Amino acid sequence: MRLEAAAILLALVGGACSTTDAVGDYLDEVAEITLTMRNESLTAVSDEQSVTRAGIAAVIEARRRASAALRTLVPPADIAPEHSALVRVLTELTTAGEAFLAATADLDAAEFERAVLAAIDLDEIVARVGVACDAVERRALDLDATVDLAC
Repeated sequence: MRLEAAAILLALVGGACSTTDAVGDYLDEVAEITLTMRNESLTAVSDEQSVTRAGIAAVIEARRRASAALRTLVPPADIAPEHSALVRVLTELTTAGEAFLAATADLDAAEFERAVLAAIDLDEIVARVGVACDAVERRALDLDATVDLAC
């Protein structure tokens, strides 16, 4: 009887450790993806004196790659809803950015810059990406893990 109890306890402890490791490993991967996205986005626009089509296209491409990379991850069940929300909103932002570039294809540089600055709908989606990242970070804390997704 004691042997069975010890085996059950060992299995529970082992399961808890593997769950924590799975969450930690998952969060490390997500953090790497979002940090790369942020750094690529900053690099794309940091050297520009004004907003350019090439800079915005590079930011959208960084987000597209991040969204695709996140879709390949299989999150632990404890954080799957937050993962799905983050992937969904990043994909939505990428699609909206691509549509914006297509809709503004005929604008000259000054008109394009004004259009970017007036793109309130894109700003709203960007804000939702921040909310989704915050939700993943808060859920990580609930699971006794910490992560800074840098988004």
